[in-house]
Amino acid sequence: MKTIKTKSIKKIYKSDIIFLIVCYFVAEILWTLLGMPFLMTKLIVSLWRMFFTMVGDIANFSVSIMLILVFIIATIAFLLVNLVFTFPLIGIYFGIKHAKRKKELEKRTYNSEEDILYYRDVLKDITPTDMSLLVNLEIEEKKDMAATILDLYSKNLIQIIDNKIVITNDDMMREKDLTLVKGIENGINSENIKTWKEKSLNEAINKNLIMKKYGKNKLYTQIIILIISVILFFTVPNVINNMFVKESILDNPVVAEKVENMSDKEFLNSEYFLETVIEIGKNATGVIILALIFILPIYSLIFIIRYKTLKDKLKRTVHGEELTEKVAAIYKFVHDFTNLNVAAKERIILWKDFLVYAVVLEENEIIVEDICNSYNVNYSLITNMIK
Repeated sequence: MKTIKTKSIKKIYKSDIIFLIVCYFVAEILWTLLGMPFLMTKLIVSLWRMFFTMVGDIANFSVSIMLILVFIIATIAFLLVNLVFTFPLIGIYFGIKHAKRKKELEKRTYNSEEDILYYRDVLKDITPTDMSLLVNLEIEEKKDMAATILDLYSKNLIQIIDNKIVITNDDMMREKDLTLVKGIENGINSENIKTWKEKSLNEAINKNLIMKKYGKNKLYTQIIILIISVILFFTVPNVINNMFVKESILDNPVVAEKVENMSDKEFLNSEYFLETVIEIGKNATGVIILALIFILPIYSLIFIIRYKTLKDKLKRTVHGEELTEKVAAIYKFVHDFTNLNVAAKERIILWKDFLVYAVVLEENEIIVEDICNSYNVNYSLITNMIK
């Protein structure tokens, strides 16, 4: 089994980092409203300043390594404590995003029989919408319309005159392509886009590329995780509190007095320092585990709900799986050995089908926007009207 990871998949991962940064600053604002301005940021900065001050004065190398690990764990714990107000948001967000990611990865996963690395031949009788259905199991209006127009132009079935599409040979055009081009001529709308998609889907089914999928998706693993996380939510916090979260030995008045009379270097190499580091590590570990226990039930529940609502009505035929492997090899060839990601639509004369492939496979987004702007097609508005 292999997966085609196009740009749309990679964008999902990038948005996670942005969301966590936003959550962090939201949490900082909430702490500030409670009268503790930028509390966790100050603690983290102070923690690492202390680390760089101490680490050079520790004689024992193994203690230095332990200190590094403890400071990393403590930093993560401080960050999670800072995010405590946004735990529900984090659980909901990752539940929704990871459900979408799982569904998208499933749709792009195919059976690999020949293990083809690169494929440089043109796929005969495979249109842009066919390729999109093979890769994504759905037609994506914006890029697939742009790729179709580019493909028709490269085959001399249409001409572009004064920014208008003129059909040069309608007898040679497929019914779905005529629907699209005439729709653009008369003013694109949700109805003709819907008709174009239906005709494209039926054609792919008739070519034995894809077929209707029946049955329900199984989520046994995620349901088990949800059940376990709920049990942990109600049972573990007290156990964690007893096992990990302890007072520092420095809270002992006798020890505190001894430490107070030590120099920094003496304290760093004393038995008290090592015990203190271990206790800080335990406390921080307890905080991390508790944070995960609070987030996990929300994440699992939202994941299951969102995953079940995502549409998944198609699957590839055996012939479709074979062609998808070749499409994946074409994608790898285009990505690794060409600069089609920055090519303008005028380069179709040189690259022909491979420039069309680059648009369908999300390598080239410039042409999509160019064609979109050329014909004043508001794809996002149409898409929202269809859904």
